[in-house]
Amino acid sequence: MKQPKRPKLPLSDDEKRELRRLKIKLNEFHNLDVDQIIEKELGCWTDPCVEDQIICIIHYANRPESDKQWYDFTAERKRYRVQNGYPSDRPQVAWYEEPQS
Repeated sequence: MKQPKRPKLPLSDDEKRELRRLKIKLNEFHNLDVDQIIEKELGCWTDPCVEDQIICIIHYANRPESDKQWYDFTAERKRYRVQNGYPSDRPQVAWYEEPQS
């Protein structure tokens, strides 16, 4: 079976290291559960625009020719959350309430 083409994203070395640490492969990004990518790993809920950005990355992984930006997915995310809400095990603490190290 042919491996999906790896998308080329302008990631910093730190971002690439973090993806490796989380064992996330860019060519498998479109299969990931958005709720588990960030919030469960961090232990806090994130700004909703982060979800828009992840949806954009997944969209781009499936359609590399796309010129959509993260904010083009805001309405879609809002409709989804109205219909489905958030997972019951979503962290209760917001990112801005987390102690800074």
